[in-house]
This record gives sequence, C-alpha cells and structure tokens, in this order.
Amino acid sequence: MSLAVAPELIPQPGRPQLPIRIPIQAEMNGAVLAGEVLGSTANVLLLQGPDGATLPPLGSPVRLTSDWDKQTLNGRLAAHGTAGRFLVTLGERAIRRSRRFQVDLPGTARNSQLDGPVEVRIKDLSTGGARVEGIILPIGAEVELCFTPPGRKQPLTVLAFVVRMIEQAASPTLGVAFRLVQPSMDVLSTSNTPAAAPV
Repeated sequence: MSLAVAPELIPQPGRPQLPIRIPIQAEMNGAVLAGEVLGSTANVLLLQGPDGATLPPLGSPVRLTSDWDKQTLNGRLAAHGTAGRFLVTLGERAIRRSRRFQVDLPGTARNSQLDGPVEVRIKDLSTGGARVEGIILPIGAEVELCFTPPGRKQPLTVLAFVVRMIEQAASPTLGVAFRLVQPSMDVLSTSNTPAAAPV
C-alpha cells in the first residue's frame, strides 16, 4: 500500500508594496540621467536620481524613456527635491489639471521626519491631490494623510508626495499629489465633494 505524497507548494508572490520603483532614463539638456519613478499622478512624476546629480533649471524639457514598457514621455522639470529627487510635470499646466474644491477638513500627517502623527488641515481637495496646512516637508518627501472626505463617515488614509511649498500662506502649507496605485483613490473619487468653485 503506497502512501499519498502531498504535492509541493510553490511559494506565491505577495502583493507588491508601494511604491513600485520603475527604472527610467531622463534626458535633460543633452545629458542622460538614470533614475527610478517613485510615485506618480496622472500629470506628475516623482523621480529618484543619483544623490548630488546636477539638474538643469526649472522648466527645462525632459524626455523620459523606460526599458520596462518601452514608453516615452515628454515633460518639464517642475521642482528640485532633496537627495537626488526631482519632479517632472507632463503636458501643459500638468499640476493644475485636476479639479480642486475648497474644503477645510481636519486630518493627521505621518512622515519619518515628523515626531509621530501631526494634526493638519486638508484644503483644496481633489482626486489628484490637496493643499495641506500645518507641516513643512521637503519637495519629494512622502507623507501619509488620514482624513474623512466630504460625504463619508469613515476616515481615509492616502499616500502622497510633496510637489510644492506654498510660501504665501499664513501657516506652513504644502501642495501634495496622491499616489495613483492605491485602493483609497477609488474611495476618494466616489466621495461627495462639495459643489464649490475650482481653485
């Protein structure tokens, strides 16, 4: 009598953790810079280049190519970050393309540079990003925000990265872009955003 042998289980890959880093080549002012895409929205890319790399002036044309999917994108250098990070906008007025609504929502922000959760105010909310009052972080920094969108009872946690610092605001204020590849984006897009004029 032979004993049945259980089949050997093949380990299955787990769900990829965000951010998913995609290698990319950035051509700027005739020089080619190897880097990785750390985050994106429909109109903005956060890229990681070599620390200490010399970047051209803001507004310089950028041509991005990826061996991963053979895609080519054209944009402009939007911001110099820290530790080799920089932002590229795609298309004309890329950062301002999504419709924003004036809100004033309490929330909390988390980042490795902050001492625990920090209370903030969420302003000018859209599915692509928001204005966040109450913290200062460098351009390109990643931040986790928790707030309750209009029309919803449960709080929502979204991952974002800093795209600009708003200097004319009365209190420390950042402009952030939400990462696209996260389940919270579906929830945010179906929330009942108040019918206010876009900012």
